[in-house]
This record gives sequence, structure tokens and C-alpha cells, in this order.
Amino acid sequence: ASRSQIPNSKTDKRRAKISRAAAEWINANWRSCPHARDLYQKLTKQARKHNWTIPSEAWVYRKWQSLPKIVTTALRSKKAYVDNFAPYYPRDYSDIDALQILVGDHSLRDVTVRLPDGTLVRPWCSLWQCMRTGLIYGWHLDLTPSSRTIGLAYANGVKTFGAQPISRPDEDFYSYLYTDQGKDYKGHTIGGKLLTFKRAAAIEGGLGFLAMQRRVGLIDDLGLKQILARGYNAREKPVERTHRDMSGWEQSMFDAEYCGRDAKNKPDAWKEAWARHDRLLKKVERSGNSPLLNESPFIALDDYRDALAGYFADYNRTAHERSTLMGATVVPIEEYQRLYTTHYTISEQTLAMLLMKAEQRMVRKNGVSLFQQGFSYLHPDLAPYKGKGIYVEVRYSEDDYSHVWIIPPPTEAIPNPAMIRAELVTRGGVLRPNKETLAMVSHQRKYEEKVIREAQLINHSMIRGESVEDRVAAQLEPEVEEVQQIAVAAGGGAGVGRSSSPPASVHQFHRFDRKGLGGQQAIKPVTVDQVRDTPTDVSIFETEEPASGGVQMWDDEEE
Repeated sequence: ASRSQIPNSKTDKRRAKISRAAAEWINANWRSCPHARDLYQKLTKQARKHNWTIPSEAWVYRKWQSLPKIVTTALRSKKAYVDNFAPYYPRDYSDIDALQILVGDHSLRDVTVRLPDGTLVRPWCSLWQCMRTGLIYGWHLDLTPSSRTIGLAYANGVKTFGAQPISRPDEDFYSYLYTDQGKDYKGHTIGGKLLTFKRAAAIEGGLGFLAMQRRVGLIDDLGLKQILARGYNAREKPVERTHRDMSGWEQSMFDAEYCGRDAKNKPDAWKEAWARHDRLLKKVERSGNSPLLNESPFIALDDYRDALAGYFADYNRTAHERSTLMGATVVPIEEYQRLYTTHYTISEQTLAMLLMKAEQRMVRKNGVSLFQQGFSYLHPDLAPYKGKGIYVEVRYSEDDYSHVWIIPPPTEAIPNPAMIRAELVTRGGVLRPNKETLAMVSHQRKYEEKVIREAQLINHSMIRGESVEDRVAAQLEPEVEEVQQIAVAAGGGAGVGRSSSPPASVHQFHRFDRKGLGGQQAIKPVTVDQVRDTPTDVSIFETEEPASGGVQMWDDEEE
């Protein structure tokens, strides 16, 4: 074409006209807009304000469409980018031991169940699953999710299949809990809290108080580690797939009770069942005949719990394909029995204590105060701690306020204190006093009078001539905060001769298991006379015969 036929910028209508300031504003602000229309609307407002020349909305839309898909998706939703385009690390679970990593999560079930009073609710299931074997480890069904339901589900797994393997830091082996970042999993009951006991390392005639700063919580008390899942990725934890499988089972198992996964769109069968149940409730209110509730189309909560228990039992005995094991098909219970060669156990009392909440309180006139003003817990064994400014660890359950458990710190007088069960001091009236409280206070006063009467200023160890170092050495004990491991062999080592001999069993002793340890001090007291009478081992001074040409250090005859 001739030069006259080539269109210039004034006659070429294909080129959009845009002010330089408008182009700079677009480059600086387009990332804050989720889509092209939002960008064009904001650009129009700025153009009117600054008198810019801008192109049409179609031109802005074409520019937007030319961007990479990952860019526009990430602008719309970070979760959508992670779900659809973000690269991921393909994990292989073959290097994990059975129960070494437990994955936990809550889920709101897709069924509607009936409570004894006729109320309809959707229950929550707290679940723990073994990451290596796929075994449904422990579960608990409740009306609301909380850290308590998490702990109860974990306790269910410990009682059914055994505890997680004990961490061995010297071998770089740890057991983990893999959870999301919800407040229930990061709270004090599970994630732990720090208790600092005051008057640490105060010297009073030897060693009055041991320096103590203790982290308490299920993870810290059991020596575990926690892995927190990343945000915006609902498929990261393997237990999410299990929840979807449970939803499919509920849809096929229940007809009227299945309410669907969408809160807005309910199945027709559920709507009809809800209308029937509503008419039944009105009939019960008029007649007062509560047994009529059994005719409700919705099952009771306990019946659903029994059905769920059967589903979990079948799940553990059914073959599942594991993409994380190179597509292998495994049966969870068989894989668990093959890999869990050493059985770890925790006593039920210790397990109950671990699931209790922990606080620190100072011992006062009426013991320790907790919960609210006027609630105090008293026991005679708290008498030696009064007026010392000592803080004690208090364990309690919100289900029962009638008593609490108190764990005092070691002192010079009581180097290995036992746990104390303190009862609630119930208030009584003036004209009609509470007889049980009067007896409790009377018993406490008699005990304290006995302590006052039998107290001695000079310790017997001082009369025997023991030094401060002697008394400290006799009273020190290993750190009771660390989980103590006592293994009881049952037919040889783990993994050897598994078919002909039972597996080894390891019981985890904790600082709550002091009765199981017999209440004995770990270090036996030693007197100065016993040290003086101990014969000297001269074998450490013996040397080998010198080689030819060597030099002997000393002569036996001269010695």
C-alpha cells in the first residue's frame, strides 16, 4: 500500500486513546480489583475527577483476559488459586511409623438427629486418624466442638489401639499431632500453656525451692510435637477425605435424617420428615405424652452414635487405595497390626489428668480458690504450703466442680510431693450450718495443730553433721516433668519373632503416676559416714606394662 493509505494515529480507530496518567493509574491499582468490571468502574470515577481520556470497557476486559490465568484467579481468591493451580509436594508416607503422626479435625455431620426432649440438632464429630495406616484412631460425637471433644477423641484412641510411640530425641524420632489452625487445636488444653511458679531457687537452709517453669497441655505433657496445616487448603489434611467418605455413607444409609451438605438446599425427604416431627411435637405438648417422640422420623443421637461406631469398624477392616503409598491397597487394621509392634499404654487416671485444664494458684487460708469468688478447695496436705507464697498446679474438669487435683512443687521439706485431691468447701448458713463443711474445717484445724506441735527448728540431718551439699544431693530427684519410660519386655524385642511371641509392651509413667512409682525418691539418701567408709577403688591407678623403650610413670616399690 502507498504511504497515503497507511492510517495515522488520528485516523486509525483500532487504537484506543488513553491518557498517560490513566495508564499509570491502571498499572498501580489493577491488582486491588477482583475482576475487569470493578477496574473499569474505578477507572471511570478517576477519569471524571481528573479529566482523563480512557478506552471502552471492552478494551479493559480484553486486557484483563490476556493476563495469565493464575494471576486473575489469585486476585479473585487466594483459596481458589491454591485449590486449582498452586504446585504441591507429592508426599510419601512410607517413612512414617504406625501412629507416629495423627491427623485431627472436627466435622459437622450431614444428618439431623433427635435429642431426648425432641430437639433436632446436627452433631459434631471430632476425629483422629493415623496418617500412615489410614486407621480411624479415635473419635467422639458431641453437640458442639471444643478442645474437650478433641481430648476425649484422643483418649478413645489410646484406650482402643494404644498410645503413640514415645519420642526419642537422641534418635531424632518424634511423634506428632497434625491439625489445622483452629482455636480448639491451638488452645491451652491441647497446644499448652506456661505455668511459672514463683519463689524459684530461693535458698533456705539448703535448697528451699526448685526452679520450676512448666508447660502443660496434652502435647507438652506427652512429649509430642504439633504440625499446623497451611491455610486456604481444605484438602491438605488426609482426614478431610475421610469426612467426605462419611458424608457419602450417611447419604446412602439414612433417608429422612440426611440433611445434605448445603445449609440452604435441603432434600425433599428431610423437609417432609421435619414437618411430621413438628406436628408430633405439637401433639406431645397438648397431650403431655413424651413416649410419642419415639414415633419421630428422626433417629435418636445414641442410635446414630452406634451406627457411626459400626461404620468406623467397617472402615478399618476395608481395603483402601493409598495414593501416598504409590497406589498400594491396604487394610488399615492389618497395616496397623503389622507396623505397631510395640504397644504403648497410658494409665486411665493419667489420661484423665492430661485432659483436665490446668491453672496455677497460691495456697491460702482455705486452700486454693478457683472459678469464682467463694469457691475454695481444702486438704490437710496443703498446710505446709500456707504463707510461703508458693504457687501450685491445679487440674480440674468443667464437668465436675466438687473437687480438684493439686500438684505442689518440690520443696526442701517435701522433695517428692504427692498429688492432692482437694474437696470443695461448701458454704453453710448461719442458723443451719453445713455439717460436712464443719467436719472438714475441724479436721483441717486438728491437722495443723499437730503440725505446729511436732515442728522442729533443727533438722535431724544437721544433728548428724550433714552439710548443705549432702542434704541437697539426698533430696534432688530427676525432673518429674519429663515423661519417664519403663519398658516391660514381653517375649523379646519389638519386631523380632512377631508370629511366635507377643509384642513388647511399654507403659509411659508420667508425673501423675506417682502412686505407681511407689512414692519412693529416685535417689537414696547417703550419709557422710557411708561415704567415708566406702573403700577406694585403686584399680583406676593401674597401668599396662610399658613397651620396650617406653618410660614408666612410677615404680610400684617406691609407691
